[in-house]
Amino acid sequence: MSNKLYLEPNRKLQIGSFFFFVLCIVSPIFLKFLLPQITPDLNSSAEEFKAFHILLKLIMNSTYLIFVICILFLAISSLRAGYLALKLGRYPPPDTILPFRTRIYKGKRAIFSGYISILFGILVGLLVVIQSFYMIPAINYSFGGY
Repeated sequence: MSNKLYLEPNRKLQIGSFFFFVLCIVSPIFLKFLLPQITPDLNSSAEEFKAFHILLKLIMNSTYLIFVICILFLAISSLRAGYLALKLGRYPPPDTILPFRTRIYKGKRAIFSGYISILFGILVGLLVVIQSFYMIPAINYSFGGY
């Protein structure tokens, strides 16, 4: 008989993860059908075009902000898990809830997993921050400086 330890999944997190992925799939489809409805036609006035650009910029910036918040949450969670793995010598750390069944590692493998988790959190966090400095001005420039 094997003496491997496993961390069992959390049902609430599984349901939340499912709805998050459904939202990620449905939101671009929703925007695809929403944008033609709010787009002014060619005979519209300049004020209607200006209002459309402001609305489009608001949609793009808010969508990007939600994306950044979710990715930064992932990076911070990864950093926390790596730090606790190094501190406690167990990966994943105690009181961690996961959406799937995971094997618990101890010793050198847990330390290695902690370092990898910290490296992943730092890289993802830096990439999102660098991309934000590029994307937000690009969105504002692309949709007019109104």
